[in-house]
Amino acid sequence: YDGANHQANYLEMTQVPLRPLIKDDRWRFDGWYDNSAMVGTPLTSVTMASNKQVWGKFVQLYAYGKFDSTTNTLTIFVDEEGKYQDGQVIGNVTYFKYIENATADFSSVASQVEAVEIKDVVHPDTMADWFKDFTNCLTIRGLWRIDTSRCVAFTNMFKGCENVISKLDLTMWDTRNVVSMQSMFEGSGFRSVDISTWTKTSLRNVQEMFKDCASLTTIYASDAFDLSTASLGSWSDMFLGCTNLIGGNGTAYDASHVTGAYARIDRTGRPGY
Repeated sequence: YDGANHQANYLEMTQVPLRPLIKDDRWRFDGWYDNSAMVGTPLTSVTMASNKQVWGKFVQLYAYGKFDSTTNTLTIFVDEEGKYQDGQVIGNVTYFKYIENATADFSSVASQVEAVEIKDVVHPDTMADWFKDFTNCLTIRGLWRIDTSRCVAFTNMFKGCENVISKLDLTMWDTRNVVSMQSMFEGSGFRSVDISTWTKTSLRNVQEMFKDCASLTTIYASDAFDLSTASLGSWSDMFLGCTNLIGGNGTAYDASHVTGAYARIDRTGRPGY
């Protein structure tokens, strides 16, 4: 498909229907064509008087963030019809195009956002700075719609989200390819973070990951995310300023133990957070 020959055996003059192809939800199938330029009227069937070559046309779909200044809500969605442009303003709504291999840039509205809604499934290659400095944001909904299986960076993702105080459940995220989590939660207001399904397969940088999370009391994790023996490039100040953090076995925050060496299950004789 995608311009290649599709061969099958049919009786001469058989009318063969052409069914839509499904690639994945990052692409829209726009029909079959009888020419390599894929212009003109799409085909719905072909008559097999002889061998036929047809071309399938796919259009890449892009994710956007749209900020509505009347509700101060940022909605992340997929532009199924290709209607919008980066920076486009329609009434009170501004559109921000997200390219999969680059980070989303919502910095111009960051301080105004009070709510985030992820409406459609998106497939980012990086989530660095996504919600950085959303200082007035109170809710973030739909995080389960983010497919992180290709993500390499979570750097600064929730940095500065100081007013989001709910429990943050990120157990649906695949972290096998993530290299950097530097400052991911720095200065955020989350009271608990559940990363109990996360792994450290590619991880190299957790510097200041939870720095200055003064409201954080609990981190739910598993032995698969034990960083105390991992070969990391940087783990300094991972827990610096997490003054209310307590491990599962009762180990309280200690300013002399703030590196990734304490990123492990809290056990008797082997303390951790």
